[in-house]
Amino acid sequence: GAFLFALCLPPFSLWWLSPFILLPVWFTFEKKLSYRRHFMNGFCFGFSIYALLFYWIPESVSEIANLNIFLSIILCTTGFAMIGVMYGFLYIVIKFLWDKKPWLIILIFPGFEWLCLPVFPITIGYAWRGSVGGVQAVDIGGVYFLSSLCCLYSYLIYLGVKNRTKRNWYWVSALALLSTQYIYGSYRIFSIQNSTVLSTLNVSVLQTGISPIVKRDDTT
Repeated sequence: GAFLFALCLPPFSLWWLSPFILLPVWFTFEKKLSYRRHFMNGFCFGFSIYALLFYWIPESVSEIANLNIFLSIILCTTGFAMIGVMYGFLYIVIKFLWDKKPWLIILIFPGFEWLCLPVFPITIGYAWRGSVGGVQAVDIGGVYFLSSLCCLYSYLIYLGVKNRTKRNWYWVSALALLSTQYIYGSYRIFSIQNSTVLSTLNVSVLQTGISPIVKRDDTT
């Protein structure tokens, strides 16, 4: 899941993988694992996301703050680990709800991102940043709504894989919702292009995979 999310963002920008980001995550919860094991899975998920997206931070902190590179690596790794701990607790909550009220899980991820990562949030809703048509749905509930859509699509795909009798129903539902999202986006783009009234178009600019030092020193 962490690797899929990283592929959706720069420099890869494979935004079409967005509906599948959490698909590997859901398969871990169907296993009869202890809460401790799920906590460790969540820790690895959160730690991996930030380590993959912000691998350049230790070098940048070292140069900007004039710190020893090894000390910078230790400090940044500690920060990534703290985020991993928060994701670990998120996994515990999901495990608790998995068999009781699974429909709440769709709201858990965006709720967690909004409450626990307000200062430096990397919500999975940003996975749509490469698609102008896809990001227009933020009109409804912000980037956290896009995050909910990622959860919903991947969960419907997961249910389709696990439930053979209703497989087509789940997958068609996911495709219908995804089509609705892009139809709305296309409508927004078309209406603005053909309107004489000033309006705004939603875009997402996120360059997590590019060091600020590189951007600062780039003269092109």
